[in-house]
Amino acid sequence: MMRVFRIAMIATVLSVVMAGTASAQAQGSIFGKVTDASGGVLPGVTVTVSGPALQAPLVGVTQESGAYQFPVVPIGTFSVTFELTGFKKVVRNNIVIVNGFNAPVDMKLEVGAMSEELTVSAAAPVVDTKKTNSGATFTSEILQKIPTARDPWQIINMTPGVQAGLNVGGSASGQQVSLASRGTGSNVQWNLEGGSITDLSSNSSPSYFNFDSFDQISVTNGGGDVSVQSSGLSINLVTKSGSNVFKGSAVYTFENDAMQNNNVTEELFNAGSNGFLSGNPLKKIANYSVEYGGPILKNKLWFWGAAADRTSTSASSTSSTRKTARSARS
Repeated sequence: MMRVFRIAMIATVLSVVMAGTASAQAQGSIFGKVTDASGGVLPGVTVTVSGPALQAPLVGVTQESGAYQFPVVPIGTFSVTFELTGFKKVVRNNIVIVNGFNAPVDMKLEVGAMSEELTVSAAAPVVDTKKTNSGATFTSEILQKIPTARDPWQIINMTPGVQAGLNVGGSASGQQVSLASRGTGSNVQWNLEGGSITDLSSNSSPSYFNFDSFDQISVTNGGGDVSVQSSGLSINLVTKSGSNVFKGSAVYTFENDAMQNNNVTEELFNAGSNGFLSGNPLKKIANYSVEYGGPILKNKLWFWGAAADRTSTSASSTSSTRKTARSARS
């Protein structure tokens, strides 16, 4: 029996930015136009974007054309508020920004006192009208709720047009499998928070990663913008972040040989097909993962960190992989 020990450290994310701004490329945008009930444009409207992903609200004013834009908005869920003297205050809730998403939020204001507040809850879903690329963005909800091998490579495999090497029941977790796009081998550009981390010597990721470290995984496999440095796949890994609230999670997953089966019937076995039962069957996979974050100084400095330990035992080998991640945002 061979024993292999591997330590993989996810790149530390250290962002020192002004309050309310986003770290590089882990972001989208919000833009739109404000008009009155007759369709006339309204300049001078105060537009405020607020949400738990911001250390301070983003505030802007509409131009003479009635247009406004927030080109850098971190990923998260936000409310957009519109205020102008002589008109009712309007709040549009539940604007979800994923990595690279451009959210058009137009608004019509009604004449009335600013003390009157109108909350828009039945508006049509926000659609990114500026999107020109193909690929997919996997949010934290998808990462946690869709049954997978808890392996970032298998999440990438869910992108239309992308094929990854098999990872049956998590047996290949802890190692990098091959990636292809649209049926052919592909150049792969790996990014962490928008910054390239590609291992140029092997055209691969520099390490394996802790699955619970990620808030989103974005994959582009066609029509990329100028930030995509080559053809093929562009993968952007977005880690979780601290907030003004202390929160965290702990996950333990386990499987062993008793949870496996085979498709060799008794008849085939008696006929001499027991060779189908040979190979490298799984004995045990155990994964421990914890993550925690919160404020150091509320509205000014947050922290977040994660660590995981994974043991995989098969008939021929035992491997142990430890992954850690940490970030600070001020």
